[in-house]
Amino acid sequence: MFGYLKEKSNKTFIDIRINQNISIKQLAEMLSKDYGIDISSVRFAVKDEFVSGSYKVNNNSVIDLIPPVAGG
Repeated sequence: MFGYLKEKSNKTFIDIRINQNISIKQLAEMLSKDYGIDISSVRFAVKDEFVSGSYKVNNNSVIDLIPPVAGG
């Protein structure tokens, strides 16, 4: 995790075990509920590619949570 997500959760990663394939949207809801992470503007990536909310993940997936960045 990066930026404010890392600061808010005080973690660089979260290891979650799931019993079935779930969507990124379901994972985001779980993170929000279980860890109090505001994921409303977070992008998710798998294998260095951004994925949509319908993308299915499993126990072997490594998902990056990318918070918004500002710059100019």
